[in-house]
Amino acid sequence: MSAIIHTTMPTPAGRWQFVDGTFGSGVTGAPSLIQSTFGASTGHGNFEAILRQGNRLVHWFKDNSSTANHWVQAQDIATEFNSAGSLIQSTLGTDAGHLGNFEVVVLRENASLPHGARLESGDIDFNLVHYYHINDTPAGAWLHGQTGNYRGRSEKICQLTGSFDKEILHNTANDTGGPFHLAATDLGYPSTTEQPCRCILAILVSQIATQYRANPAGTMRLP
Repeated sequence: MSAIIHTTMPTPAGRWQFVDGTFGSGVTGAPSLIQSTFGASTGHGNFEAILRQGNRLVHWFKDNSSTANHWVQAQDIATEFNSAGSLIQSTLGTDAGHLGNFEVVVLRENASLPHGARLESGDIDFNLVHYYHINDTPAGAWLHGQTGNYRGRSEKICQLTGSFDKEILHNTANDTGGPFHLAATDLGYPSTTEQPCRCILAILVSQIATQYRANPAGTMRLP
């Protein structure tokens, strides 16, 4: 992908039409597009887009006060990132009629893993990085906000019970599905080590064994 094409649908039953040719150069990722409150008081709000152009994350805008206006390149946001950006306009900064800030999040490679975390060979870990723009000063620079730990997302650590792991398509080592009729149960974040998994599994096996001794022909249930 080398440039962005802007299209519009003038009527619900109409066809998509090209608008204003193309914009951006050397684009290497999907854009993020919103309509902001810039210009909304006198007409239609501006279009705002975030483009990944090589090693630059760039903000573009289109002034919608006239359909003849072209897309304009604004400020660079970042140069160290590993994904396309996601853009919103927030309500931060809207006190006393001020324009809300622009907020962007993007992935960036994390050089050091959280304690106890491991990656498969060849995998890369990422941080989720926040940038923001104070829109009371349109010509101002984008600012670095907080860095979130991307490994905090919902993620499976291991399969506690069951005889077959559908994620890796292999039989499990514990094989609790056959002997104990206990179906698959997963353990996920916020834990980042195997120790909680082992502790919970030990508790479950203890409870299952107790139930099995009491009723060998019955169906085992999670405590």
